[in-house]
Amino acid sequence: MFLVANFKAHSLNIETYIRQLSTLKTLKTKIVLAPPYPYLLQKTISPFPICSQDVSAFGIGPYTGEVPAKLLKSLGVSFCLVGHSERRAFFHEDNPTLKKKFELCLEEGLQPIFCVGETQQEHENNLTLPSITKQLLEVIPASASSVMVAYEPIWSIGSGKTPDPSSIKTVVDTIKTLYPRSIVLYGGSVNATNAAKLARLADGLLVGSASNDIQTFIQIIQQLETL
Repeated sequence: MFLVANFKAHSLNIETYIRQLSTLKTLKTKIVLAPPYPYLLQKTISPFPICSQDVSAFGIGPYTGEVPAKLLKSLGVSFCLVGHSERRAFFHEDNPTLKKKFELCLEEGLQPIFCVGETQQEHENNLTLPSITKQLLEVIPASASSVMVAYEPIWSIGSGKTPDPSSIKTVVDTIKTLYPRSIVLYGGSVNATNAAKLARLADGLLVGSASNDIQTFIQIIQQLETL
């Protein structure tokens, strides 16, 4: 069971956070931490794999402000979020751009976690599956063998609302039909109250805001350990 903590652009004491997490004994949960870029430079010793929240669509070169996959790899990063809805919405990333990012991750030995989700309008018009299928097939080749996908309904993120379990299961099953060997995470308003219920529907969770509070995140871990 994977549990990915996406701290987004929030400030935290990463060393203290990792030290507190390290006191837990987890048998079922593989914890992955996704801190903001500056914390990657601290070279904090972590028993947990590190995930970048983003990656450049370019390689090494004259691209001011960009962080290429090769540099992330050199910092000890193992995973990378690609296509988070906030990147799509605020930075206008489209599928061709995300495809480049996905491919560069693979070239450098990073495991991309490709994020997909539907808008409120798509959800209401029963267009969830067509939308998600399009996002997937335009970025990930059908022949891909190592695929991690995070399903995050855009309308659910930060809203406190989650789809009904059958809807989540349908999306997870659709992704696994397209990519039989895929690992599928669920994200979107995951908290200490609903984590166990949501985790049962997928191969793990991608946690956003709830991961910023260490005690809340520990409660989520403890829930997953009971599954």
